[in-house]
Amino acid sequence: LIGDQDPLFKPLPEKPREERLITTPEQLRAFWKQWDKYSIPCLFAAATNLMQTYLGAFELARAHVKSLAAQNIIYAETRFAPQYSTRDKKISIEGAVEAVLHGLAQGVEDAQIIGKDITLKLIVCIGREAPAELGIEVAKAALKYQDQGVVALDLACGEREDYDRDNKSQLRTAETHYPAFEL
Repeated sequence: LIGDQDPLFKPLPEKPREERLITTPEQLRAFWKQWDKYSIPCLFAAATNLMQTYLGAFELARAHVKSLAAQNIIYAETRFAPQYSTRDKKISIEGAVEAVLHGLAQGVEDAQIIGKDITLKLIVCIGREAPAELGIEVAKAALKYQDQGVVALDLACGEREDYDRDNKSQLRTAETHYPAFEL
């Protein structure tokens, strides 16, 4: 089931549009400042905690498609960093990419059953804090599935920060991951 047809779907209350708009540079700076205390992996922990197994990654990707279809979105490119799904060592980088692709495909089929047409493509991301070897492993998985829905490889996470608060380590520069993008 999709959106309000799903008995588990509970829409969040929306603020009036005027309260959600950012109309000045000062408001934009204040908006971004509130996120400075969090790292990107920390912000997505609620999702990645559910994606530590093949089934978890599959189901979350499937639910993502249902959510987009419920909003009448017909095309989306979704970013996914598979290394965050391997923390518990129950799934490999390649397995995580495969699970998400299968979940996206099943979500598209589910949407079609109720008359919603949606196309989803996957952008595989390397977390900036990853060592070069892990970046290469992620890139190889992206290449393996490039004809099955992967459309790009991306270097993700904070560019302006030089410190990963969660892992207490230096974030790596883009140059660290050049080898992954040269495959």
